[in-house]
Amino acid sequence: MTAAQAAPHASRIAPPRPGVCDVWLVEVRPRPRWECLLSDAERERLAALGASPAAAVFLTSRGAQRLVAARYLDAAPGELAVDRSCAHCGDPRHGRPRIPGAPVDYSVSHTARWLLMAVVAANTGPAPDTRPTAKTPPAPDTGRTPQTRPSADAPPAPGAARGRDAAACDTAGSPDTAPGPRARPHPRAAASRAGLIGADIDALAPGQDADGLAAAALTPAEHAAYLKLPAHARRAAFLAAWVRKEAAMKLAALGLAAPPPRIDVSGHRAAAPGVPGWPAESPYLTSLPAPAGHAVALASAAPLAAVRRRAL
Repeated sequence: MTAAQAAPHASRIAPPRPGVCDVWLVEVRPRPRWECLLSDAERERLAALGASPAAAVFLTSRGAQRLVAARYLDAAPGELAVDRSCAHCGDPRHGRPRIPGAPVDYSVSHTARWLLMAVVAANTGPAPDTRPTAKTPPAPDTGRTPQTRPSADAPPAPGAARGRDAAACDTAGSPDTAPGPRARPHPRAAASRAGLIGADIDALAPGQDADGLAAAALTPAEHAAYLKLPAHARRAAFLAAWVRKEAAMKLAALGLAAPPPRIDVSGHRAAAPGVPGWPAESPYLTSLPAPAGHAVALASAAPLAAVRRRAL
């Protein structure tokens, strides 16, 4: 089977207008016919995963990204190259996925059951000033290494066990490195965030301690409000806050290098005063209906006037 045969009837659709986000929700399940869409390196990685649940997640994610992007670009899905270079250090393995030169930006998230892909029109205007001001206080030492190696006191993500397509680059440094000047961002970090989107879908595993996660991941004000909730409402409340934080961290391309306890998502924008690399214009937040047991949120650099549901 060729890459073109994997989606013979996929018709082209126009990229979203500014202020509109297309949301694609795809069920995670084995799809052998999508394997032809992957690159050689991705097929090797898929083969190494064997018949594990992680293989279904990986194939669903990488296949869906190309199938969806192809709808906007009127291109063969298997011929699309996905760039995952980190905007902060240039590492090609753990950045936000993007199709170079495409008129759209997208963000991907998944659980063991669902793949979420959010798409917006890419910005072509001048880049906003995202530099911290001279009065910005330095970030405290959180003892957190990059997302792939959180420290013992870092709050474990609700979906940490499921893995992710992109890890975070800790631009603030880690305890394992000698102190020194902060590394200059990779040139892509200067690109405008006005046409970027961050998306997250998550679920708490049975037995996960929502109270413990909330104490570690919420700001003091958020945690105080959380403790005022009745016990039966806390689990869903924490999950709703967590996906808003993750969506904002993805838009900023920082991952857990932006400490969750310093990101306030109680309002309609994600504020993170003093966090290095945080956008000067705080991301706008949108919570969406989600599958049972899940929560979904978007972070955008401009307010969203509409969210359109799409299906493969």
